[in-house]
Amino acid sequence: MLAHAAVGQSWRPQPQQGDATRPFLSEAQGRDHERLTYLVFEPWYGVGGTLGLALSSQDNKLHGVVGAWEGYGGPQSLMGTPLQKAGLDLAISVAAGFRWLGGAWELYVTPKLGVVTKGSE
Repeated sequence: MLAHAAVGQSWRPQPQQGDATRPFLSEAQGRDHERLTYLVFEPWYGVGGTLGLALSSQDNKLHGVVGAWEGYGGPQSLMGTPLQKAGLDLAISVAAGFRWLGGAWELYVTPKLGVVTKGSE
């Protein structure tokens, strides 16, 4: 099993007035979109999972994050670089998935970049 922690942000249009699952703030209040900042743990074994917390700009409260994803890519050799000399490789991938984030479901595609120890791929 591989696992990593991730910090990120997601932007989306603000909820429609009358949406009971997410708060609505008028454009007069200066918000035409919602920004979610999240911290998640993402283990992978055949398929990836997501579990963590997100802070919403709409209500400044913490919300749970849960989801599933799959990625494509892998370690890239860094021959001759300080990372390679330290026994590390660069991991580059593209992931697609779905998650419950800040009170609503999202479908997403995102690049992922990280560092892995040699032999952990």
